[in-house]
Amino acid sequence: MADWPTELQQEPNTDGFSMVVKPNAIRSAMAYGPDKIRKRTTADWYSVTVQVWCDYAQLAVLDQFYIDNVALTFNWLDFSKSPAVAAVYRFVNPPQVTPLNSHSHWQVSLALEMERG
Repeated sequence: MADWPTELQQEPNTDGFSMVVKPNAIRSAMAYGPDKIRKRTTADWYSVTVQVWCDYAQLAVLDQFYIDNVALTFNWLDFSKSPAVAAVYRFVNPPQVTPLNSHSHWQVSLALEMERG
């Protein structure tokens, strides 16, 4: 499993950070009595959105990291805990890149899933 590249920003910007527990239950209506509820999967995941800043060289590193790990998980940190602890992530969508004022730096928004641990 890959690690988040050291060439990239190691902690996301506080602006744009969000984390939501993904629903992991299936509800089935029964003919009689209450609905039956069961887990969808054994692993629970959070939906996480983070933003980082990149220059041209870092953007190239991020692009290659995404290409290499688009269908795999990777190690980074769970920033919702203090201090941050190791966590497992995977990409949901490609990075969304927005130029900043100078056009030599970029704000990158990442849609990720983090395994609940």
